[in-house]
Amino acid sequence: MAANGTLLCIHRNPAQLSLLEKNGYELVTATNGHDGLRLFLSRTVDAIVIEHHLGVLNGSFMAAEIKQVRPKVPIVMLGEHAELPDGAFKFVDALVFHIPRKPSAC
Repeated sequence: MAANGTLLCIHRNPAQLSLLEKNGYELVTATNGHDGLRLFLSRTVDAIVIEHHLGVLNGSFMAAEIKQVRPKVPIVMLGEHAELPDGAFKFVDALVFHIPRKPSAC
């Protein structure tokens, strides 16, 4: 096990989360909700990092499913903007927004 624990990262582009690995976490990754649920049910993880916009099984649905099985596993949801549907955060323990910067006019 890595020094800081094992994270299940469910993200369309898990390479974007490489900073976590560089800081001592072991990453178990999936690029969609189906694979993420399969990994969650087959592995022991310390926490979950999940992207909200995953397609068919979005992050909100995934968080609800995960909390039904293991309610104490912390979930961090990643969102691209502050306007997510009502109830999107009901089953998450923390929320991180990524707001893309506009190119500066030099």
